[in-house]
Amino acid sequence: MLDVGLQRLRELVAVHGVPGAEAWLDTALDAIDPDALSGVRVLLARCARKVGDAPLPVGELEAAGWTARDVARAAVVVRVFERADLEVAVTAYGQWLRRGEQGEQESLLRMLPLLPDPQRLVSHAVEACRTNSEVVFRAIACGNPFPAAHFPDDNFNQLVLKAVFMNVPVGEIDGLSGRVTAELLRMADDFAAERTAAARPVPTDIGLLHQLLESR
Repeated sequence: MLDVGLQRLRELVAVHGVPGAEAWLDTALDAIDPDALSGVRVLLARCARKVGDAPLPVGELEAAGWTARDVARAAVVVRVFERADLEVAVTAYGQWLRRGEQGEQESLLRMLPLLPDPQRLVSHAVEACRTNSEVVFRAIACGNPFPAAHFPDDNFNQLVLKAVFMNVPVGEIDGLSGRVTAELLRMADDFAAERTAAARPVPTDIGLLHQLLESR
């Protein structure tokens, strides 16, 4: 998981955010009331305009695809988890994830490795995998260490199969090589057989899954 604290997130916003982003974020963080989290959704929405969407260079964070607004949103949610009761924070996170617009959902999924008590968040992450949005799905499936670290086998296998179905490269799934199992290959081969029977092309990534298992 990502060992990135609130101070590091603030520093990244200062470097990669638009002018004034750091000051805005500090004010937003100070205003968070653990007993009245309804205003946090507004802060998450404002991050895009107040901080900007500059991409972080590779290596700034261990996971891929982060932007300045993702970092600001992560800082807001990390502060919520620091100040609020854990169960309240987890429930609020799930509500923000379900009700947020696409960009907010992407940010909330990318930040999962930064949040405490990950097992309480697994159900929200699994539910998010049902999305029909490729960009939202990529935020949880690609370059994100959370699924490989915490998803049960059935849910991880479903994530991989959905990536195959959506033509999202399975090679971008973080930790895949350690989670490939005979059961996952059986599911992938069944999918390939269905595609062949329907005279439809079989995704080449199914072959990659076989290679990963054979190389272990």
